[in-house]
Amino acid sequence: MKKDFKYYFSLVTGRVEQILPEEVKILESYQIPLKKKPHHSCKHCYGRGYSSFDRYNNAYIPCRCIKRCMDKEATETTQISYYNPKW
Repeated sequence: MKKDFKYYFSLVTGRVEQILPEEVKILESYQIPLKKKPHHSCKHCYGRGYSSFDRYNNAYIPCRCIKRCMDKEATETTQISYYNPKW
């Protein structure tokens, strides 16, 4: 029995995660939905999925390959945001 996973890029961990469709409704707003898994040999990020780390906001900046794979329809229905207060 094959399960259909959905891919999400986490701005906090900087990883692409596979999530079951039943668990999508419990996700936080800092996870970007993807149509497919990004290419593992990107020239800009070398397959990591992020280009750099933003120390001010404590979040990873997605690479071009993540932006190409982003599910535009799912991002219009949900708001992607990330807030981490400074101590």
